[in-house]
Amino acid sequence: MIDFQQRVVYIRLEKFDLGNFNVDYGSKIVASVGTKSSLLRNAKAFDSMEKYPQKVWEVRYHNQNTTSFIFSLAKKRIFGGDIPIGEVELKISNFEVNTVAKCDCKLKNIANRRLNATATLSVHVCENGAASFNAPEGNVMPCSYVSRNSFL
Repeated sequence: MIDFQQRVVYIRLEKFDLGNFNVDYGSKIVASVGTKSSLLRNAKAFDSMEKYPQKVWEVRYHNQNTTSFIFSLAKKRIFGGDIPIGEVELKISNFEVNTVAKCDCKLKNIANRRLNATATLSVHVCENGAASFNAPEGNVMPCSYVSRNSFL
């Protein structure tokens, strides 16, 4: 049996495009990855002009068939909370185990469906204790998206 400590998903934000979302020069973008309960604790900020931020997150899981993770982008605000740009929820079971797969994701924003932000993620589902992104190239299975009715 595989130890829970070895079951980990590494997620790297390769690049993003805010599409028609309006940002000011020098604005900060906040990216978060995690399960529904850990999403806010895993936020990482970077400049909106930094199109290839290479941020990495680690999510531990028990069962890949019942676990998914959420990737979200928001515009950072000092007061009043961040402005949501979009999010996507991906099932871990639709990524090959012990491989690294690239996934182009269209981010959804329930409040404004006309926004067309996208992100490219590299996902490494690791059950053999390998270092992050130290695995052969894999594939994303079709239907890896989970549909959600609400934005955080």
